[in-house]
Amino acid sequence: MEPSSAEKMVWAPVYLETILVPTDLRPDSKVALSFALALAQKFDANLVLLHVFAEPYSSDTEIGAGAGRLLDATREDAEREVARLEKLLRAQYPKCRSAFRIGSPFEQILNEAVELKAGLIVMASHCYGWFDRLIHGSDAEAVLRQAPCPVLIAKDV
Repeated sequence: MEPSSAEKMVWAPVYLETILVPTDLRPDSKVALSFALALAQKFDANLVLLHVFAEPYSSDTEIGAGAGRLLDATREDAEREVARLEKLLRAQYPKCRSAFRIGSPFEQILNEAVELKAGLIVMASHCYGWFDRLIHGSDAEAVLRQAPCPVLIAKDV
């Protein structure tokens, strides 16, 4: 008996050179870091940690000078946390680096994926309710729909 076409199918090997892992620095987004680190080690891929700082306003005149200083402090805190996470990851895996961008998270994630020629994006999905998703949308969903490469959505259970 001759093998069926499904039995004859040859699966192409998977190669990953660069894995992009966006993070919003919340504790529940660390599950994506765990998956990305494991995959990077398995495939000997570069691991790029990305944080996008989404400024709520574009000018100090809209929010006032005091609020502008608060945003600067918040941004500096986020930059320090990204650097801290990179240091922790590098201790386990030296082919890691980080990037810090400002703007719309899903747009910056997509831009970074294109620029890096990422082979995979690994990101967390937060368990927002239906109303929050309706009002705010989901960056993970937008990235999933428009990414130039495969996307792994990791959810903490």
